[in-house]
Amino acid sequence: MVHVKDFYRRTSSLGLGEGWFPSSSGNYLRGAITGHGDINLPEVLKVIKQSGYNGYISIEFEGIEECKKAAKISFDNVKRIWEAV
Repeated sequence: MVHVKDFYRRTSSLGLGEGWFPSSSGNYLRGAITGHGDINLPEVLKVIKQSGYNGYISIEFEGIEECKKAAKISFDNVKRIWEAV
């Protein structure tokens, strides 16, 4: 199974406030609607698809948006990207 998740990634010496958490490399992360964040999902999914994978894909969302709507947008984005690559 492939598990898809997206994040916003920022650098800051002061921290970024509520919703953001520090990574082990000193950056800050915040969960994003899948396809809206900073991860290059078209490239990631293209590599996975070109490997011959055709199994299940799961979505994980931990952003600050309303979860049901964000999960639907995430699912629709991943499905659209998968079909396009």
